[in-house]
Amino acid sequence: MNEEHIVPQQEDGMQKDFEYSVDCKTLASAKGLFDEARHRLLSVNEWHAYGGRLSANFTLSDFKGDALERPASVGDYIKIDIPGPPLPHKKYDWVHVTSIRYDAEENGELISMQLNPTVDPTLPMDDTAHFFKEEASSTFILKREGRTVTISYHGRNEKANTSTDSVQENIRNFLVGISAMLGFSNLQWQNLIKGIIEHADN
Repeated sequence: MNEEHIVPQQEDGMQKDFEYSVDCKTLASAKGLFDEARHRLLSVNEWHAYGGRLSANFTLSDFKGDALERPASVGDYIKIDIPGPPLPHKKYDWVHVTSIRYDAEENGELISMQLNPTVDPTLPMDDTAHFFKEEASSTFILKREGRTVTISYHGRNEKANTSTDSVQENIRNFLVGISAMLGFSNLQWQNLIKGIIEHADN
């Protein structure tokens, strides 16, 4: 399974790559783990539980910004509530689910999901509502190769979004974006991908 065509090309800004693998004792248990992890990957509303107390809160939403209680699909929005410098009004970051792909071969299978910064669907504004510019992307890849299940996170073209019409938001985006690029968000993504594989569903 070729993953090179899934992750966008790195052109400008920062990039991040994290990976976590589990070797299962049997092929059947690996297939079961992959199915469970695939469900958790698409269960965006539960990502905070999978990522732990340091994680942001994620809410799957429709094109109007209304919350959804189902697995993610292409075209959905995700509202992100992250710790950070406060604004006079409540600030959320938004991403768009631009791609979900599934592929299976004789000895393995793969699912990927790509997210890109987008506008706030609840507001009549054209500005990207995210601390990174719209060219940035976040790609999750979950794969099974025989008895090994691996999940990875790939951030590409990460640059602080300081081109909005709000000076306050530009300052906030600069502070949060630079913090993320310097590695302060690394632990969150590492905990999240590990939790997607290892979380014990009740």
